[in-house]
Amino acid sequence: MIYDENQERVGLEHDVICTVRDILEKVVTDYAILPAKPNMDEVKRALTVLDNHCVIQRMEGKYNQAGCKFSILPTILTVVSSEKLNTVVSVLRKEDEDEEAEENPVD
Repeated sequence: MIYDENQERVGLEHDVICTVRDILEKVVTDYAILPAKPNMDEVKRALTVLDNHCVIQRMEGKYNQAGCKFSILPTILTVVSSEKLNTVVSVLRKEDEDEEAEENPVD
């Protein structure tokens, strides 16, 4: 999402720089993909997997720190298309709506 938002500005030849805080803000606040801030050890594991597959590259700090700065490489476009990402977001939001409906049945 962050890469897509900045792609026009930076072009395909450049990386997008962000922080762990930026990512958490997107998935928890802006898009409500996750209901609450995840455990930072889980964040570190997820970002390390992406780093190991050359999708992101850490620049400073550690992945379990909100201020950790890293670059999102153009290879992210081959791993996650915007269409797939939008589908995942839709599914997660639908699941949340279904859970809320179960918790608050209308009589």
